[in-house]
Amino acid sequence: MTGVEKRKEVRIPVELGTQIRKGASVYMGKVLNLSLNGMFVNVPASFQEGDTIDVIFNLPHKETRIEAQAEIRWKSEVENPSVFGIGLQFVSMPVRNREALGSYISKALMVV
Repeated sequence: MTGVEKRKEVRIPVELGTQIRKGASVYMGKVLNLSLNGMFVNVPASFQEGDTIDVIFNLPHKETRIEAQAEIRWKSEVENPSVFGIGLQFVSMPVRNREALGSYISKALMVV
């Protein structure tokens, strides 16, 4: 069904830099929204749905570096034809990172 929300967790809007790694290739991207289970990223590289990548980003105002493995669930072109949007679902993340991410998201939702 078109237009039906499939996400299980609320996503919050953010603007964070991220590093995306696939094999030996490294790309710099921009996280535009974030949840406990995934995120949306603009990146200057085209990936395939189902690809598994590594993502690294820092939470704002914290020393916490989040590292996770994620699967590309969907992709799209954005305004610039050399930039692609990718929807990621986290498949593996250290417990301490998941706890820090959950705390950050909870606090962000209280502010809204």
